[in-house]
Amino acid sequence: MYKFSKAQSGLTLLELSLAIGVISLIVAASIAGYIAVQSGQRAVQSHQELLSVRDKMKQLYASAGNFGGTDSSPVDQNSIFITASYLPATLVISGSDILNSYGGNMNIMGGKTFFYVKVTEIPTAVCVDLMTDAIPSGWRAVQVGGTAPTSKPSQMSAVSAATAANSSNCSSADAVTMYFSAV
Repeated sequence: MYKFSKAQSGLTLLELSLAIGVISLIVAASIAGYIAVQSGQRAVQSHQELLSVRDKMKQLYASAGNFGGTDSSPVDQNSIFITASYLPATLVISGSDILNSYGGNMNIMGGKTFFYVKVTEIPTAVCVDLMTDAIPSGWRAVQVGGTAPTSKPSQMSAVSAATAANSSNCSSADAVTMYFSAV
């Protein structure tokens, strides 16, 4: 009869492979969770930036009696916001451009009785969040794509996530352009 003289020490190749596989799954799940949290934070940040700009425009209207231009030909308000430091610190200023956290532009345009904020390069998932939050948070109207508003918008009703995600709204495979209007 054969007798083993030495006890086995260390891990077998199978045990080592199994351990590496389990660790890989944990790391992959952690990275996916981190990316989802980061995306959610950027969406909240975008929403807060828009609210900050909207509130400042309303303050400017209260002091001037209009939003800077005519309704049919709104005037670019970016330079006023940049010069007066009215923008949230999370927005990037590059010369006369205001950049959002997705690298797209933000244009603040003022008419006589209304104003709008145009944002570009908004990811589809964020578009749905912004669109569903816009009306309850005090925007009068929101649209995806198309041309800039040239008249005082009528009050929209709240937009559901299903409506926001349909083909005529946020379903573009590419980043979208959104217009947020208020009076």
